[in-house]
Amino acid sequence: MLRSFYETLNQVANLSLLVAFNANIDSIKHLSKSEIQRIIDNVDKEKVKRLMEFNIKTIRTKEDFVAAFLSAFKEGKPKEIPLGNDKLNEWFDSFIGTGYERIGGQAGIVANLMGVLCLKKIIFYTNPLPKQITDLMEKRNIFYPTITNGKLELKKVEEAADEKIKPKINRIFEYTKGTSINLDEEKIIAKNSSRFIVASRPDEVRICFDRKLSDHLEDLGKHVDGAFVSGFHSIKEKYSDGLTFEYYISKNSEDLRKLKRKNRSLKIHMEMASLPNEEIRKYMIDEIFPVVDYVGMDNVELNDVIYSVFRTRTDENDIRNVIKNLIDLIDVFSLEGIQLHTYNYMLLISKKYEEAELTNALNFGSILAATKAALGGIVSVSDFMVGMKVPFNINGLKIENELNKIRQNYEYSIGFLPTRMVENPKITVGLGDTLSSGIFVALLSSNNK
Repeated sequence: MLRSFYETLNQVANLSLLVAFNANIDSIKHLSKSEIQRIIDNVDKEKVKRLMEFNIKTIRTKEDFVAAFLSAFKEGKPKEIPLGNDKLNEWFDSFIGTGYERIGGQAGIVANLMGVLCLKKIIFYTNPLPKQITDLMEKRNIFYPTITNGKLELKKVEEAADEKIKPKINRIFEYTKGTSINLDEEKIIAKNSSRFIVASRPDEVRICFDRKLSDHLEDLGKHVDGAFVSGFHSIKEKYSDGLTFEYYISKNSEDLRKLKRKNRSLKIHMEMASLPNEEIRKYMIDEIFPVVDYVGMDNVELNDVIYSVFRTRTDENDIRNVIKNLIDLIDVFSLEGIQLHTYNYMLLISKKYEEAELTNALNFGSILAATKAALGGIVSVSDFMVGMKVPFNINGLKIENELNKIRQNYEYSIGFLPTRMVENPKITVGLGDTLSSGIFVALLSSNNK
């Protein structure tokens, strides 16, 4: 039997959670049909057509941006690609324009959400911590770990920030389902409402705990019930100090183990994100997956992961094959559970929980995400009444019928829920992070009952 949303909410409020690593400022701009067409008409269309045949991994020219954007636009799937030419910022600012600003990055978004959910304690970590980031934070029970006189100290997040540090800023371009544009004779229509992210990669940002804090992670782990970690997709191939992605990913693997040494009950959730560089992605999977307990991803990220691990692909609507691949990942990396969110449905697979508890966690997370999509943000718990009224995706209900025919074939418990569909979302960025973190804390609250 499912718990009520508010029963779960009350139990979640008893938790302490560590949230790390990536936080930035999102400059969000919704592009209308006329704005997208204007951008296309400003570039070399023939070059764009040629570039659309390739998987663009870095944006260095206007044509790179348009080609990558249109490819994602056509599929209606979220995508993030790093910016490799800072001079393009002038074109973005002058020709496309800037949007409104919110806290971004998975860790930043989740820390703010947990503040609204009134968790007992939220320990937020990003390296470094600019004041412009904390200015956008809720600051409700949010602390930052520092080392003072050789000892771990939890400061209020606004007191730990540095005014001299410039924040990482991502440009997010959102569009609406059904928007149609022309690339010469070709008509391209957005399959779904989604977004395209041009991500900055400042050299000074590090996706890891600093060296002083690394020595005190065993003590930090004693303060929390769980950790939600993300941002590994932001790790660069090489940094100005000569250190490479292998160093930083390996350091994270070691540090996450330290967190659990004095708190064996601590659970770690790792949230995936689009990582075009296959070499970094494979190294990250091999190093980080065996250390964490749960992994969350969308259907694009699932295909990236299973290609890196098994050299195969899957169709999100082929529920048998999707479940097979998810269970194979659990078995290979000894995960406690794995979570998948797609446009049509959500899955949560684990041996530790009964099906009802998994479905309850999915329901809790889906209400949080639907509320954010419908309102554009979450300010108070009263907002969740909106999310509860959002209907489920009809296609997800059809896929659930297929799942029910084969559910008994597995040793694992399988939680399934159709996605709650907001027809014209006011925001798309951060919905997956909202969903995944809600699911994770709902599961943690089951352990604390």
